[in-house]
Amino acid sequence: MTRFVPPHVNRPLVWGGVVAAVAAICWSATAQAQIPSDIGPVSGILPSTGFGNATAASIRNFVNPLQPTGNAPGFNYGGSLGAQVGYIDNANGASDAPGSKRVGSFEGRLTPSFFVSGETRLLQANVSYSPTLYYYPSDQSQSRISQNLNASVQGTIIPEMLFLNLRGFATDTSSSGIYNPSGTQTVNRQNVEQVYSFSASPSLTHTFADTGTLQASYSINDTATLNPGNGSNNNINYINNINNGFGNYQPSYLAAPGDTRSLSQSENATFTSGSDFGRYHHTLALTGNQTSGNNGTPESHRDIANYGLAYAINRFVSLIGTVGYEDLSYGASSLNGVATSHPYKVSGMIGGAGVKLTPNADSSATITYGWIDGGASFTLDATYKPTARTSLYASSSSGITTNSQQISGFVADSTVNDYGISVDPNTGAPLQFANTAVGGTNQPYRLTRTSLTGALLFDRDTFSATIIASEQKNPGGPVIQNVNSNSLFGSLSWQHELSETLSSNLSAHYGVQQTPSTKTSPSSSTTSVAFDAMVSKTINENLSGSLIYTFINNDGNTASSRIMINEILLGATQRF
Repeated sequence: MTRFVPPHVNRPLVWGGVVAAVAAICWSATAQAQIPSDIGPVSGILPSTGFGNATAASIRNFVNPLQPTGNAPGFNYGGSLGAQVGYIDNANGASDAPGSKRVGSFEGRLTPSFFVSGETRLLQANVSYSPTLYYYPSDQSQSRISQNLNASVQGTIIPEMLFLNLRGFATDTSSSGIYNPSGTQTVNRQNVEQVYSFSASPSLTHTFADTGTLQASYSINDTATLNPGNGSNNNINYINNINNGFGNYQPSYLAAPGDTRSLSQSENATFTSGSDFGRYHHTLALTGNQTSGNNGTPESHRDIANYGLAYAINRFVSLIGTVGYEDLSYGASSLNGVATSHPYKVSGMIGGAGVKLTPNADSSATITYGWIDGGASFTLDATYKPTARTSLYASSSSGITTNSQQISGFVADSTVNDYGISVDPNTGAPLQFANTAVGGTNQPYRLTRTSLTGALLFDRDTFSATIIASEQKNPGGPVIQNVNSNSLFGSLSWQHELSETLSSNLSAHYGVQQTPSTKTSPSSSTTSVAFDAMVSKTINENLSGSLIYTFINNDGNTASSRIMINEILLGATQRF
């Protein structure tokens, strides 16, 4: 196995911009600024909108937040212990393929959880951690531990000048993509990927009165994807060895096929103009990113110098134009010693034009069309709140990326709010990680993805819906392993309060994924339908019970893709 070597930063253009920005900030007087978010995404792909597994209370508070009570700043914290028992008729996810045999099993789940949220003058933190232990006595090969973490911590080191952002994320997702891409349904261990991503980003900021604001940041991200069913030790080695250091890190779990780890570094410097320029808004940005890893993760770098100009026609409409230069490179990738892609490089001018609409104080839509990553790109980033109880969110983008960059990009572009929901720090839109990639390789591909999310609140009902459409293509040049696919996923949830102590939750999920034929494999098409029904009862202030039924049916043009699962669980949760 190849030794993991961190990427080398040798991009003079980016480092020169960062050094100049740091020098300017240190030379200047103290600035008046809030804690900034990370500057610039890891790639040009916007994260998907969506609420993920958020509860009805979280969605309601997100869409129509409670008014501030005037209490002093501080922290809220708490936890719970949940236990569920039940039966699943296909614990091993057996299909219709010859030799595949369904194994029914009683099932036990144990979920301790902990959260802390709040802020002081120098610290903002929102941390939610809830691992789940799955136990199947009839098929213990399916037993596993699922990690679920969503955390962001933003600290002030030097008031109004130097800040540190920390971000942690862990979740389960489907490796094949035939289930809901956000991983909300039960899947067998062979089809589970455990995703980890941790990042740290110190940043400097200074505002030059009404002239403009200068920001500079450096970020480092460590991302790993493990498949507990392919021989890896179900993420335990990752937890035990994460502090062994990047340079000599050789975890034994990465010997398993499909498990990958990557380390990326980013340097950013941005100057944005202030009110001195009137209706004109100037932005100059220098961004660099370097990524390396093992088990199929190609070394890559992305350097961009970009100038943007916006002109405000009025308070509702602004015209946008950008021009710049990019240098993008991915090395050849391989998996278990077998080549999966050739090197891919793009360098040249980039640019685009568009419009930003601001219909009201809580709504905005940025629409642009241009050229980046060697191809045309349409981008939409919109938040629309026509009423206090109605919200719509839309996202569309395209560019070159990899599986690991999808994960690290989601972490870089999101933070966590008080209700445990990942959000865009700039627009406030809810975000969810969606694994729409096909296969276990980490080779680069061109991804075009569009997502639409909505929420509607009534006095006793909460409706939410998400649609994600994606097209994945080889980036160009000779093809070794084809990763082309098209997918469409949709989910609808209805949460209803039957009484003060009794509530119900119904959700339906639909997905279709199509992969074209290659020289070595025929075309495939898989449709996934899933349904969840839950009734929960509040017994007292801290104790509640629930009854959950889940149905999953996958139907495809191959016997191995036809899978059906029924599951029923009875549970109780004690809050502390």
